[in-house]
Amino acid sequence: MRYTSCAMYIVYLVTDTSYLAGGMRVIFEHVNRLSALGHKVEVWQEKNEAQPYFKSDVPIKSLEGQDLSAPDILVLTDLIFMDDALAAKRKKGTTYFLMQHDFEWLAQVTLDGKYGSWFGEHEEFYRSGAVKIIVVSTWLQSVMRERHNIETYLVRNGVDSSIFHPDTPAIKQDKPIVLSVYDSQQWKGFDETIGALLASNLEITIALIGRSYPLTPFENGQYYGFSFPSLFFCRPEQSELANIYSSATLFVSASWKEGFGLPGLEAMACGVPLLTTDSGGPSDYAIPDETAFVVPPQDQAALVAGVERIIKDDKLREKLSQNGSMKAKELNWESSIKSLEDLFLSK
Repeated sequence: MRYTSCAMYIVYLVTDTSYLAGGMRVIFEHVNRLSALGHKVEVWQEKNEAQPYFKSDVPIKSLEGQDLSAPDILVLTDLIFMDDALAAKRKKGTTYFLMQHDFEWLAQVTLDGKYGSWFGEHEEFYRSGAVKIIVVSTWLQSVMRERHNIETYLVRNGVDSSIFHPDTPAIKQDKPIVLSVYDSQQWKGFDETIGALLASNLEITIALIGRSYPLTPFENGQYYGFSFPSLFFCRPEQSELANIYSSATLFVSASWKEGFGLPGLEAMACGVPLLTTDSGGPSDYAIPDETAFVVPPQDQAALVAGVERIIKDDKLREKLSQNGSMKAKELNWESSIKSLEDLFLSK
């Protein structure tokens, strides 16, 4: 533990700390590690009753009634907090927006209209410099530069090697195991993933990690589950993740777009070959035919071909495993949080 001589009061605004997602892991890596560096760090959340899924070393308080003008550093982690930050009229400190996705694209592919035209609604706010944007990947940085001519601060995500490393497999069987993440949002590419696995000419076991069990209509005596056999890990403990990843012969991520795509990097850190779509953010670690096998998004035929080639080619799997593991070591949280702390101290 290192204590800085310039301790700051840092607050992250979060909607729901119980949410199991890579983006929430990023938030808790930030706050826990900044706290370990000697800063006063708190999380203020919109949902008072939510209990964090990820380990928290900092106080988690209700946002209601808090003075948003008090922190030296205020970090907004969702667009819904923009109006609150504007109303606070902060006269000291600096306000940041932690941008983990291309929200304009996301608004086009989702139907709930949650984000609306996020940049248009807050353009004056951004142009005025009242909020500074932190992005988690070089791809997001280029999106903001090319689309809006706005410079952002890059704090690339990392991987926690104390959690993600080759370990004793949780699943032991003779058939190859293909692991993926279950997410019901269409743009996450789960349908394409499963379609590809079922269409492949392979004897494999499908294993999935998810934040909740899938709901299906009551058919053939089944209510929870899929119409295909699979092993499902629902909200696994953090201590179990390395064992689950290490069970896999291959990890597949088929998102249409990703701000970073943390599960793919976590799989690589556990020595698992990665098959991913060219979805933006993963380009920071998924180097085609070197550290990962990369295919176009929304191309099920390419996914099928990728799965079959990797499963059948022992040398390719070994190459992707070794190179991917080495690449994952380059992207560590220690250097990322040092960059983040330097940024906060400079403002």
